[in-house]
This record gives sequence, structure tokens and C-alpha cells, in this order.
Amino acid sequence: TFKGKKYPTVSSYEPHRVVYTDYNGVHAGKVTGALPPPDKTWLLDTFGTDGTVVHHDFFGRISPLTEYPLHRFLTLVPGYSGRNTFLGVAAVAGSSDRNSLPPRRWQCVLWSKVHPWLAESNGFPAYHWKLLREYTKYCKVIATVDSKDTYKTAELIRSCCPDVEIREVQSPKDFQELLLGSAVYVGVGEPLIAPSCFEALSLGTHVVQPRFPEPRQLKNKPITQNWTSQHPFLEQVPEPFAFTVDPLDFEALASTFRRLRHAFDSIYTEERPVSFADKALREFYMSGEYPGREEFSISGFLKRVAGTVTKTRTL
Repeated sequence: TFKGKKYPTVSSYEPHRVVYTDYNGVHAGKVTGALPPPDKTWLLDTFGTDGTVVHHDFFGRISPLTEYPLHRFLTLVPGYSGRNTFLGVAAVAGSSDRNSLPPRRWQCVLWSKVHPWLAESNGFPAYHWKLLREYTKYCKVIATVDSKDTYKTAELIRSCCPDVEIREVQSPKDFQELLLGSAVYVGVGEPLIAPSCFEALSLGTHVVQPRFPEPRQLKNKPITQNWTSQHPFLEQVPEPFAFTVDPLDFEALASTFRRLRHAFDSIYTEERPVSFADKALREFYMSGEYPGREEFSISGFLKRVAGTVTKTRTL
């Protein structure tokens, strides 16, 4: 045991061809004398590690972590740390056999269930809450929040943006239905890397996220590369499926929402011949097809898991 938890022993690793663990598994193995065997181990590491952070007891590039080459670290963000291997997550799949448009309303859903960053007193920049307030000018915004969270998110939202409709946290099924019935999923800059944005895209819901006013290095992470937005891979998803906006440029934000409303209305309210561009939008609304979807699809995720198995060789 290590810190009150049970961890595998040396003998428990022996019959297995591939081992998946994390930093805790490695440190526990060092203490208990049962280090995960480097020749068949992959480390799950959300943000990635580029080997530049050395002086840190937990994730520094020091023994025993140096036993594991950087390409054996599995990350959730494609292309962010090129020295690691992208694993990603399996976002819910849209329905490929749907032959009609799901009913949608021109409304937005707020990304995340807790929002301490809406309070400047918590040390966060004001653009978070100001951006949310701007969103409410262009569409109805629905927030599903945990009413019992210690950050008092519901109070923070009511204080800065009273027009936001606050609902209790939804079940996974109900949340999918909410996304499927909405036009846009909006972020205010936090939380980082949360994969629900790809769940929204896979259900045919546009995503809007802010680009950071200044690129920033993440604190207490084993990587020194700058972070540029709420989810860097969204920056690679083209418009009009996803938009990465300047949170300080409200005129540009207004233009973004005009484009979004035009795209939405071109499919849901206008009766006219369907153009090539409209066909792409229609496919997006119907089945969640968008450029780059494979990166966060269930099939893409399973292919990458299979790839780690086939690539596991003696180091």
C-alpha cells in the first residue's frame, strides 16, 4: 500500500503485455519496490510533459520518471506536446443515421458546472465575467451548475449576468439532450482542456471559446509550452463549427454571433435551394460531422488505444 491505497505488486504486472498508469502509480511503485515495468508501461498525463521541468518532486524529469521515455506519456491534447503521444478522450458520437434535423433553439449552453473565475476576488481577470455578459446579448444562455459547490457559482452568475438561466446539474442523458437542442456551447476561458466541447461538436452544436489575451504558462504542470486558449485543439477546428475569439474585442464577438445566427437560420428557418456550404452545415447539425472530428471520436480514441498496444515493445 501507498498513502492508504493498494497498488500492483511486481507479480501482478508479469502476466500483462501493456500497463497504463500515472504519476501516482510510478511513485507508489518506487516506494513499494514494484515500479511499473518501463518496457510495457504508458503514463496517462492530461497536459503532457516536455521534459523541461526537472526540479519538482512529483513530476520533475528525474528518477524514476526518467525510466519512461517521453513518447510513452499519453496526453489529451493533440499536437500540444510533440514529444508525447496523443490519446485524447472518447466524445459521445452523433447519430449518423439521423435523416432529419433535430429540433434546436437559438440558445447557448455555458461550458462548465462551476465558475470561480467569474469573481475577480478569486484572482481571475475580469474578461471571464464580461465575456459571459456579452454572450447574453446575442442568445439566451443556460448554465447547468452545481448549487452546492463551494464557489457559490449560482450567486456569481446572478451577480454578474442576471439574464443567464440557471439550472441544476443535468444527468448525462439530459445534458446531451440540452446540447442537441441548442445552437452554441460557450466558454469563458476556464476550465482548461475539458472535453465537453467535443461532445457538443459531435452533437452538432457550435462552440465558442476565448483566446487568452496573453499566452500563459500553466502553473504546477510538467510542461513549459505556453497555453493559448481554453482548449488549444479547438483552434484547429475551422469556422463556422468552432470559433476562438478575442475576449476583449466585443465588436469582433458581435460579428461572430452574426455569422453563427446566419448559419443557424440558413438551415433552420430559411426555405431555399441548399448550397454546398449549407450541405456541410446540415450534416453538422444532423450528425455532428466537422473537420477534425476523428481526433475526439470514439472510433479515433479506440484506434489510438489499439496503437499503444501494438507499439508496446521492449525499450
